Order: sequence, then structure tokens, then C-alpha cells
Amino acid sequence: WCCQKSKTLKEKYIEYGCPSAATDKGCVGGTGNSCSMNLCLKVSGDAIATRTIAIDAPVQTASTGVLNALPSRPTGSDASKNVYYSVPCTDFSETDSNCHYNVKLSELLKVTSSFAASFPTPLSEANKINDYVFWRYNIDGGLWQTWDPHSDSPLAFKDASTSVIVEAWTSLGRVGDAFSFDVNLFVHSTLTCASYDSMWTLLGSTKVGNAYCAYPGSDFALVKLDMTVADVIPHPTATVTGSYTGVTCEIMLKEESTTATDTTAYQLLSDATSPTITKSFAVEMVHNPHTARKTAASVSCKFTRSPHSNTIMLADDTDTNSITCHHDFTVADCDAPELFSATPAGVCADKCAGNSAPGVNEACGGTVVRSDATVTSISTTDAQCCTDCDPDLVCVVVSQTSVKRCQMPSVTPLMLAATEEGEGFASSETLALLGASAMVAIVALVVVKRRAARPIVDEDAYYPLLE
Repeated sequence: WCCQKSKTLKEKYIEYGCPSAATDKGCVGGTGNSCSMNLCLKVSGDAIATRTIAIDAPVQTASTGVLNALPSRPTGSDASKNVYYSVPCTDFSETDSNCHYNVKLSELLKVTSSFAASFPTPLSEANKINDYVFWRYNIDGGLWQTWDPHSDSPLAFKDASTSVIVEAWTSLGRVGDAFSFDVNLFVHSTLTCASYDSMWTLLGSTKVGNAYCAYPGSDFALVKLDMTVADVIPHPTATVTGSYTGVTCEIMLKEESTTATDTTAYQLLSDATSPTITKSFAVEMVHNPHTARKTAASVSCKFTRSPHSNTIMLADDTDTNSITCHHDFTVADCDAPELFSATPAGVCADKCAGNSAPGVNEACGGTVVRSDATVTSISTTDAQCCTDCDPDLVCVVVSQTSVKRCQMPSVTPLMLAATEEGEGFASSETLALLGASAMVAIVALVVVKRRAARPIVDEDAYYPLLE
């Protein structure tokens, strides 16, 4: 602002001379009787106002939490200069609002403005700084937008990184330098079932065709689960994982046939804290009422986590991420059927047939999964083995797992008893009976293993040769 002034001294007079006629009045002055003044006043925005601007302290705390949740901090990351935030999604999205960071600038920044101490501010204007200072911002170099820190609307941040510039202005120019910062978003790691199938192992089983053989000599498969949660909820670079909230697994058994319907599933396990889970269990072949040739098993596990909490009320952090993984396998009885068995196991199995207690090589303890035509069930308590054998069966651990099955305590004494039983079966009456049954053997084979948990029926010990 400039002001120019000048002044010259002059005097009014009437000139008299000859002839004596009067003339008009004039005003003249000497050349040395004048002075002038030129004054310019230049004022900038910084001369009349000051401002402060910074990332708000609670936002810095939340950003630090996000940085600490990453596998490694990005180079140059600084919570005092930029904003770091996690969204409850595994990918960025332009359209899904749940994957956006909706927040007001006034929630991210702490700003103040005041008159400059050296500026002669009238008392009547001392509390009206907002009438003289206004704010503006732009995003990623776009158009400038007016910003009122006391009344603003949320902005939607959608990309991995967004640049924001904020300035304070007066009518005389900008107050201070422009303030710039980046809003950095981090997605959650993608849940995956890629390693789920390899977590399940059938011990002591060989695969024949599309099925696994039952544990040798038994009517169940010995299954072991070795689960590592980090395989399902990985933690790659530049992602957060959130908080693991647990896994729940269900198992369903049914007879493998085109007409068999799914049975009601049963909860196999539920765990909310363990990063690794090791569990062994027996999967008995379906009996409805006969033991099925093949039993189909389906195990599904649902893994859940809560998204990383940003600890400030800037977005909805209540959504839960989850994934359900499936593993299917088939169990078949691969033991060769026998026309007649005088072995200790065969003799004992014949004695225990029809007994509700588990017989030779049948599961008697640990986690045992069973199924009939309608429902899958699980037993976790030890059962008393059949007491009709001599000596009594004992419930022993199978293959160093938690699963148990009934076995004879020693072979030699029982072999002696079996020999006597075998001689009895070799009597003339027995031979006559076997001769009379020769034609029956053409169409059916006696199977040594018997399901003892149900009443004996005529067909219980037979598998049909033709289907």
C-alpha cells in the first residue's frame, strides 16, 4: 500500500501598473517554496497473523500402532509427519466404502491461528481472527478447496498413499509455509487355505485308488492334525494381520455312495488362542447297520480374526475377517476277508460279537468320530474293552497318539487258547458244517472284524460280493 503527497507555498496578489486599469487576481510562487512526500506501506500475511499446524497427537499414536503391526517399518516412515492407517480389507477398492478411510481433516490435524504480536490489532478485532484467516487444501495436486477446521465433512481416502497440502491465508497473502503430509493405508493379509490339506495326515495308512486304508487290523482311520495358524493367516510385507480370534472345526461322516445323504456335522475342535494345534483322532467307518465299504469324511475349519484396531474413532473396526477351509478324504477297509480265522484275534472277535463294548482292534479311547445314517458324533472318554476274551483285552495307545484301541495283553498265552479253540473248530461236526456251507462261501466271505456296538444280525459279518 503506497501514499504520495506534495505541497508548494503560493501567495495571492493583485498586480498594479500603468495604465492604472486593474487586472484579475493571480497566484504565483517561487520555485524554492515547495515540498513533497512519497510513502509506501507494504504488509504480508505473516505480518498480521500466525498459524500452527501438526498431525494431532492421538493420530500419531494410532499411526505408530499401525507401523508396529507391519512386518517391517517402511523406509522413512514418521508418525509425526504422515498418517498411517489400516483398513479391514485385503485389497484396495474404489467402490467398497468399508475399504476406505473416511475421516475429517479436523480429526487428523491440530491447527491454530492468531494475530501477529507486532501487528496493531484493535481491541474490537482481537477475538475475530477467524474473520481474517481462512484455510484451503488440495489432494494429490487437485483443485484447491476451502476448509473450515470448525465445520468440515469427511474425506474418503481410497489408495495406498494420498498427498494432502494445507495452507492458511489472509487477504494480504499466505500465512507461513504450506503444510504437506501423506495418508498411507495398509490392507490386511489375505487369508488362504493353500496349506490346509497338508495339515491332515492319515497315520499307518496307504492310499488305494481314491481312498485311504483304515489303520491295519482296525475299522477306523488314525488321523493327525498339525495346524499352524500362520499358514492360514500369513503376514507378507506392507500388510497387517489383525488379531487372531480362533478356529472352529466340524467333521461329517457318511457312507460313500451316490444315494447317501450328508449327516449332521459335529464340532471336532474349537480354539481361540493357540498358534499351533496338534490333535489325533480316530475316524470309524460308518455302520448303518453294516460297516460301510468306504466312508467319506469332510472336515471344515473356520478361521476368524478381528481387523487391526487403529485405536481412534475414525472408522468402523468391528468387521471380522474369516475363511472356511475344507478337506475331504475317504477311508476304505483294505484288510483281506477270510473264510475262517482261528487266529487269536479272530477267536476273540467271534466271542465279542454282539457285545456293546469295543472288541479286538476297535477304538476304545481318545477322540473317536462315529456316524450312522443321520448324525456324526464324537466320543472323548475311554471305554471298557470286551471282557469275553481270555485274557481280557486292554485299551492301549495306538502309534504314540492319544487314540487307543483294544488289544490282547500278550500273544503267547492267547495263542495257546487259540490253538485249543482251533482244534475244537476242526472237529468232525465243524468240518461237516463247513462242508454244508461251501456253496454259501461262493457268494459271501466272512469278515473277521465285527462291529460290536450293535445287536448281531444275520448279515452282520458279510460283505456282499455283488452290488
